[in-house]
Amino acid sequence: MLSEMTAPDTLYLRSDRSYFISVKVSDPQGIQDVSSVRYYIFSENGGNPLSEGMLRDDGNNGDIIPHDGLFIDSLSVDFAGGQAGVYRLSMVAEDRAANTSDSLHADMDVVDDEMNLPPSLSNPVIPDSLDEFTAADVFISIQADDPQGLNDIDSVFFQMYPPYHPEPSFHARLFDDGSTGDIAAGDGVFSVRMDMSDILTQGGDYTMRFQAMDGGSLESDPVVRRITMTLTGNQPPVLSNLSAPDIISRSVPQSFLISVQVDDSQGPDDIRIVYFNSTKPDGSPASGNPFIMADDGLSGDVQAGDGIYSLTIQITPQNDVGDYRFDFFAEDFGGYVSDPLVHYITVTI
Repeated sequence: MLSEMTAPDTLYLRSDRSYFISVKVSDPQGIQDVSSVRYYIFSENGGNPLSEGMLRDDGNNGDIIPHDGLFIDSLSVDFAGGQAGVYRLSMVAEDRAANTSDSLHADMDVVDDEMNLPPSLSNPVIPDSLDEFTAADVFISIQADDPQGLNDIDSVFFQMYPPYHPEPSFHARLFDDGSTGDIAAGDGVFSVRMDMSDILTQGGDYTMRFQAMDGGSLESDPVVRRITMTLTGNQPPVLSNLSAPDIISRSVPQSFLISVQVDDSQGPDDIRIVYFNSTKPDGSPASGNPFIMADDGLSGDVQAGDGIYSLTIQITPQNDVGDYRFDFFAEDFGGYVSDPLVHYITVTI
C-alpha cells in the first residue's frame, strides 16, 4: 500500500535543479517483500509516459534511512522537453509475487520561469574588539549575492545581541549605494559606518547576526560574528549591607533569607551574576555551590530591580553543627568580580 506521497507542485524550466519525490510503502509481509517502487510521468493529455524511474529505500541518493519504507528519488524538468504545462506523476509498487498496489497521483505544474532562490552572505568585515573610544566610529560590511542578480536584493541588515541576552537590542540596515559609509555603489558589498557608543554600553561579547532578504521575501542563511566590548573605565561591582542570621538552630527545620546590596559604576544592567559559596564546618565546600541570588521580586526577594539580591535557604537536622562560611561575589559583563564579602553562620543543636 502507498501513502504520504510527496512531489513538487511547481517546476521551473529555466532553473537547473533536481526535485525530490517520495512515497511511503507498507506490505503485510514486511518491507522486504517489496520488489520495486516505480514512478511514471504523463502529459495532461495522457498517452504513453514521458519518463519513468525507480524509487529506492537503500540509504543512498537522498534516502536517509535504509529499509524504513520511505522510497525516494529525484527528477529534473527534462521530462517536459522544454514545454510548460501540467504533468501527472504516478507511483506504483510491486511485491515479489508480482502483485501491484493501487497507484497514487500528483499533478505538477511546469512553468516557463526561473525559480526564485534566496540571497547569500559572505566575507563580513567587523572589528574583533572595541572600547569606549573606537566604538564612536565603526565600519561594518558584508558581501551579498543573489542567483537572480543584485537587483533582487531588497535589504541587508544586522541585529545586535548584548552579552547573555536572548533578544536583540538593536537593528540596522547596511547599504550598497555609496552613502552612509558604503565605499562603492552597486558592487554587492553592503556597508555602514556608525557611532555605536550608545549601543555597546556593556562590557563583554556582543553577537551580530547578519541576514539579507530578496524581493520575494526569501531570507539568506544568517552569518553570525562577535565583538568584544571593553570598558576601559570599568570598575568591579561593590557588595554591601549583607543581611543574614549569625546563629541558627538545626532542631527545627526552617528557611531564612539572605540578601546583599550590589552596586556597579556602569549601572545595574552591567551586573551579570551575584552568588555565594558556602563552606561547611569541616572545611569542605557545599555541594550546591555556587548559590545564585536574584533581584527579581520572587522567592523571597522583596522588590525587583532595587539592587538587593536575595536567596532563601533551608536548615535541617541533617546539617552539621558548627561555623559555616559564606563568601559572596558579584560579576559584571566585563568579567570584573567584586571583592568578596564574608559572613559566618553558626549552626547549633
